[in-house]
Amino acid sequence: MTSMVRFSLLLLFLLFYLDGFSQVNIIGPTEVCGDCHEFEVDSQSGTALKWEVTYPDGTVVLDQNNPLIICFDSLQLYGAYTLTATTANGLIATHVVYFWPPSSIFVGAQSTNFCNDPGNSCDQVCAGTEIQYAMEYPGQFNVIIEVTGGTLVDQGLYNFSVLWDQPGQ
Repeated sequence: MTSMVRFSLLLLFLLFYLDGFSQVNIIGPTEVCGDCHEFEVDSQSGTALKWEVTYPDGTVVLDQNNPLIICFDSLQLYGAYTLTATTANGLIATHVVYFWPPSSIFVGAQSTNFCNDPGNSCDQVCAGTEIQYAMEYPGQFNVIIEVTGGTLVDQGLYNFSVLWDQPGQ
């Protein structure tokens, strides 16, 4: 082989070898329903020197912690979060995380208008009574209330009332 061919093959090999180091990946979930989650740059790329988190409403937050930890429950803003990491050698990676609302909502009675049943530890509603309930509202998503055994009388953003047709718990 001539030296020019060897040099070309060596250069080609070097380019393919270095190309593997020019890609940066962020490791972490792509969908969350809450809780705290860790995000980091893959070990081949080193560590992120700078993180940029873009919230669904366009707010941008900068962070320098490694790994990046986001506690989604405290944010209470559902939608797509875009994470951008910059490494020491200037490589940039992006990662999109979708924060979904909970599939169920906690509902608690605000009324004390219950029937007494000494044999039962649960609150029981009496037929013909109206009970007001409070709920955790999942932000910008609509909540549909379905009632069985009663009629939905009123629904606000964080509460609703039910007129019960029959007794129950």
